[in-house]
Amino acid sequence: MEEDDWVAEDPEAHLLPHVRRLCDAEGSPLALESSRVEDDGVFAVDLSWHGESDRVWPDLWALIGAIAESGTFVRQRRDNGTLVCEVVTGRLGADTEFGPHGHTVRFRVTQ
Repeated sequence: MEEDDWVAEDPEAHLLPHVRRLCDAEGSPLALESSRVEDDGVFAVDLSWHGESDRVWPDLWALIGAIAESGTFVRQRRDNGTLVCEVVTGRLGADTEFGPHGHTVRFRVTQ
């Protein structure tokens, strides 16, 4: 992300369709509540969880897998009882025929 020619792609065009597809799948325990691009460029995605409590992380990782690119960093944590998963995903110059590009995403999951 610190490369001079890094491009932050439009997350609503590139990521939101994948998030919707996974959340809208029959039997999905994740529901999309809202999404927005924050002032700092982070794509903030609010989700609610309706599954078994011990399965939230595996299902959230499936969602991350739906948007991951060749370089992906994930930080999981809890913030006042809310699950927070911060993701940076993208491709660096050697990994793509295009310029270096990617996304920063923050998933917040309420149970």
